[in-house]
Amino acid sequence: MVPYIPHTIEAARYRVKHLDYFHMRNLYFMMHEWFIEEGWATRVDYDFGEKFYLHREHAKRGDEIWFWWRLTKGAPGQSGPNPFYEWHLDLDCHVVLLTEVEVVHEGEKFKANYGEPEIKVRAYILVDPKGTWQKKIILKDMYDVFTKRVWKAELQSQRIQLYREAYRLQEAIKTYMKLQLYLPEPEMAKWYPRKDFTDYDVKT
Repeated sequence: MVPYIPHTIEAARYRVKHLDYFHMRNLYFMMHEWFIEEGWATRVDYDFGEKFYLHREHAKRGDEIWFWWRLTKGAPGQSGPNPFYEWHLDLDCHVVLLTEVEVVHEGEKFKANYGEPEIKVRAYILVDPKGTWQKKIILKDMYDVFTKRVWKAELQSQRIQLYREAYRLQEAIKTYMKLQLYLPEPEMAKWYPRKDFTDYDVKT
């Protein structure tokens, strides 16, 4: 039997790359907390969706770190999650030239890192993820009509909502890295740790 492959609608795709001083643990923690706060995961580690993690040490050129996250979230509906749509957000992070350093901030020394993190994000929607319509002969014939005409506005609304949510993650990352934002006011900018170590005590 041919495996069922649901229809995919891409909502957003971007990357953030920056070479600077920052704190690797805080960057990881900030993104992890964002997904929990936004309802993509729980605080149970095995339920989080980290599919791959690798830390490779290089004495001369700095360490490398890879981690891949695959998160799923029920799409919002009028009276709870809409089972006809399923939100997905994939995050791939690759850090190079990672070294431990000390920085001085307001006269105090802090442990920190120097390196180049590159974070790639892709957000997409699976339509009819369980094949409720596609696997039934009676409903399969109506699937194209409903998705292209009857539910066209709803599909577009779902894509826009996920697009905005994905770019709120980009905003949180850029706020942490103190990069240029394209939105007028960064959401939750004061809650997340900053790369200048003003929110978390990481002193030696």
